[in-house]
Amino acid sequence: MKPVVLDTNMLFSCLLRKNSLVRQKLFSQKEVRLYACKFSVIELFKHKEKIMKSSELQEEEVLEVYYKVLKQSVEKSERL
Repeated sequence: MKPVVLDTNMLFSCLLRKNSLVRQKLFSQKEVRLYACKFSVIELFKHKEKIMKSSELQEEEVLEVYYKVLKQSVEKSERL
């Protein structure tokens, strides 16, 4: 699996553009392993409403991205 470290700016960019090619590639490929720091995840939740408003994404779509990032980050930390 190819590891990809996402910083806060990349996460916001992926979410703010509804038809983002980067988001589609990162979150649809099974051979990509996503990593994000704790601060990035906190910032995502902190700005969820703004992200939804700016991106015109539904809450379910935003939470799906959050889930994917969190799931992979938690799995990684459990292996350490």
